[in-house]
Amino acid sequence: MLEIRTFEGTSHELSEFVSTVWQSTYRNRMPIPLWTERFFDWQITWMPTEQRVYCLAAYDGSRLAGTLLGEEFSFRWFDQIVRGSQGSWLTVDPEYRGQRVAAQMVAELKRRQKERGAPFQIGYGYQGSVFSLGPKFWKKNPVDTLTLAKLGFWVRVIEPSAVANWELNRIEGAAARCLKWFQRQPDRWEIDATIREYRPEDLDACLPLATRLAEGTDVSLIWERSRLEHQLAGRGFPKTLVCEIDGEVRGFINYHVLDYCGRGTISVALIDLMAFGELPADRRSMLLRGALKAIQREGVQLAMALRPPSVPKRTLFSAGFLPRLADQAVLMTKMVPEFNPGRPRRFHVLWR
Repeated sequence: MLEIRTFEGTSHELSEFVSTVWQSTYRNRMPIPLWTERFFDWQITWMPTEQRVYCLAAYDGSRLAGTLLGEEFSFRWFDQIVRGSQGSWLTVDPEYRGQRVAAQMVAELKRRQKERGAPFQIGYGYQGSVFSLGPKFWKKNPVDTLTLAKLGFWVRVIEPSAVANWELNRIEGAAARCLKWFQRQPDRWEIDATIREYRPEDLDACLPLATRLAEGTDVSLIWERSRLEHQLAGRGFPKTLVCEIDGEVRGFINYHVLDYCGRGTISVALIDLMAFGELPADRRSMLLRGALKAIQREGVQLAMALRPPSVPKRTLFSAGFLPRLADQAVLMTKMVPEFNPGRPRRFHVLWR
């Protein structure tokens, strides 16, 4: 008999389970991240078990049968401050599909969030492939789960041939290959001494910069000091670069690197945060180019960022980023029926 309870295992167990199930389901069908042990240690298991309130698992005895993982955040939702969660990694072992495993986990999540006064969860559904199971599951109950908007990525191809060979879409692969003829690569840029690696003492300067990411948005994460500290350098997994002018940190870029499975495997840098504050245009470009140069030195073939509302398009274009089609549906699941989300269109939330 299945039991739904807090995930109690290790990051190694989580990585083995989620990556194995996703690869067996989606390999050669759609691109997927290969979530590593270090990634899950940064995202999930860094929290003590008693704090993983929204990290749920379905167990058949000692066997892991499913996961639904989330983290509690404070959000600014229009003019309100409200607690909610951001979730991902809905995964069910193929042997247990058809047994309402996912539905049972969602029911337990609703119970916990209602108990804690957290009326919603934000997540994503990939709509770029007919094989994607997530949107099909969440849309079974359109009263509880709403599609708020569609977002796309800005992508920066660093190794065109590698990305072309990896792409499942042959047209996009051919387009990536063409970039080698006219796109300047990061190793040819000169980066000055204002761009450097993040240090722990930079946190106080980074916090107001992160807070400004909410400007111009309808829905935004509220960065608390300890959570931002973990985002920027937790467990030694993410990387952060800052722009320091006259002894003051004026902007930062934060990213992490994972392998992605397509036709083969490539290394991808996902830029989570680009906080430019009041940096002039040339300093924004220098910081972004410095980050891409550091990413290239790590042997990464592709960088991408969920379309950030706070970053001018000209800054992204100047560094060689190109927009992809909006294939990420922002999904909101109501944990209490009376929560009214309105019609948000501009978001600052992490992509997971």
